[in-house]
Amino acid sequence: MKRGEPVDPAAPYLDRLRKAKVKVTANRQRVLGRFLEGDKPWTLQSLHRSLGREFDLSSVYRALSALRTSGLLEEFRLPGEKETFFSLIKHPEKSAAPGARGLGAKTRAHPHHHHHIVCRDCGLVSHLDICVPAGLMGKVEDASGFRITEHHLEFKGVCGNCK
Repeated sequence: MKRGEPVDPAAPYLDRLRKAKVKVTANRQRVLGRFLEGDKPWTLQSLHRSLGREFDLSSVYRALSALRTSGLLEEFRLPGEKETFFSLIKHPEKSAAPGARGLGAKTRAHPHHHHHIVCRDCGLVSHLDICVPAGLMGKVEDASGFRITEHHLEFKGVCGNCK
């Protein structure tokens, strides 16, 4: 790359697809572009609506599936919600350690581990790059007798646009 040329924010993600032996298609690039445009999770339906009529729902689904299995997207559900959300993993060059298991391994292996805050009025979902302190997790294990393997933390409130 020459000096002064703009850096393509999609480049590390496209490299990750190629390394995973996944074909880089126009549909996958367009879907990836939506995730890069804003730091927000998408549902299949919301992403499909945002892409317009030129994409059928099955094409969007296949693109999401390819990006997720390549390690570029995480898939999650919020408690009490029926829809599945997809979110871009911010550091595609860092992959999970092979065989990583349990909460501690997952958290260390995935620097994108985060939680969510949801607007109770408009439904906006935002990332929170914070996590439960390890000491609290130990207290929960001690009190419950469980070995915690994963956790999900969700806050609800009213976003700045709905105040």
